[in-house]
Amino acid sequence: MAGFDNHTITPGSLLMDVITEFARGWFPRDADLKERGPVLMRDALGYSLNIPTIRALDRIGVDSVATLAHNLGITFVRGDNQLQDAGLAGAIGTSETNMVQLTSAYATIANGGVQNQPRTILEIIDANGNIVPTDGLSPPQQQMSPQASWLMSDILKDSTDPTVNTIFGPRLQIVNGVADPLVPGSDRRPAAAKTGTTDDLRDLSAYGYLAPPADPNQPQIVTSVWMGNSDHSPPLGGDVSIVAADGPGRVWSSYMRELSRGWPMAQFPPPPSGVVAATIDAFSGGTPGPWTESTKTEYFIDGTQPGAPGQVDQPGLLYRQECGRWFVDITKAEAAEPQRWLAADLDWMDRARRGVGIRGVNGGRTAHLTGRADWGGYIAPVDCTSVPTPSPAPGTTPTPPPSNNPGPTPTPTPAQTPTPTPQATKTPKPKPSPSPTAAPPN
Repeated sequence: MAGFDNHTITPGSLLMDVITEFARGWFPRDADLKERGPVLMRDALGYSLNIPTIRALDRIGVDSVATLAHNLGITFVRGDNQLQDAGLAGAIGTSETNMVQLTSAYATIANGGVQNQPRTILEIIDANGNIVPTDGLSPPQQQMSPQASWLMSDILKDSTDPTVNTIFGPRLQIVNGVADPLVPGSDRRPAAAKTGTTDDLRDLSAYGYLAPPADPNQPQIVTSVWMGNSDHSPPLGGDVSIVAADGPGRVWSSYMRELSRGWPMAQFPPPPSGVVAATIDAFSGGTPGPWTESTKTEYFIDGTQPGAPGQVDQPGLLYRQECGRWFVDITKAEAAEPQRWLAADLDWMDRARRGVGIRGVNGGRTAHLTGRADWGGYIAPVDCTSVPTPSPAPGTTPTPPPSNNPGPTPTPTPAQTPTPTPQATKTPKPKPSPSPTAAPPN
């Protein structure tokens, strides 16, 4: 939220999902130990990727996030400066806070950036039936812009939609409406959700809210669920460690489903004034160019979109032209970062050239983002002698690299039968051509 409002990051900003030594001896990982390389902010949040989230905090600034947390009334167990003291580690749950306060923060996002003071005690009545006077509530406060709040809701609602997010959607969806056989998914209730799993699997949480009701007299519901142990040991599902989507995420979904059963189906509102749509490069963000494999539509606070005077995301940030074509070079996107970041990027690129599933020294394995089969192009070669061939012509579909799976055996070209010299008394009988080799079954 702070990054959207201070124009340091957008839903289309490019981040790296590469295991990196962010501080001496500290190599945080994603829960699945995969390294997806280049991802956009929307996908990093939607798939709860720890490493890009740390990079996002570095870009936004710890002080900016701490200021927003203070304005929202969020306090920390070890004092007001705990988030600043934690540094980048604060991005992945190392700064313990209060669930009621954090739930209030999500309610503020759901309410267009306006915060109502949270209350745990609604009323006190003494032994004689009299209401005990209490301090009055503070008036509602606009803590974040309506535009930033809408962008965040637009990202988080994808996590409850299985057609958009195939990992979290099936776990977090709320299905309790009346199905229309002509409209797939019409029985799914729109909602926004975010799960959280600390990198040691000790604390699991889920926060989320339903789309705002059309009836202003009906309350808007925000719910949070936490799972953990008082001794800080990881929660277990039998003998297996669980993550937030499979623990509190399913509890959150079940509770919201039963609570809202029979309610009118509400939808999230369209973009407010000050939010615009723009076409961006689907892999690198920014304005599309000759390096672009595919594009997508993304939303931005007006003035920060690619091509605007205040654009946040530069074009072609992921690509380098070499050997007569464009290649993916993730070091270009992090050229201004510390040397240890660049070393991690180079190590990932070396492994990514060999494909997915290649393990690094820190336990991660190269992987594609869910639903994708590449990283936006060929990984930049060490030199031009290692350039993949053949190069696809512009506008054509690239030929996929060879796989280890046996494919059909190509049919050989029949050998040409020599034409005999014509004879007056005899017409030679032509020799038969070889029969094509049968292709093995798929």
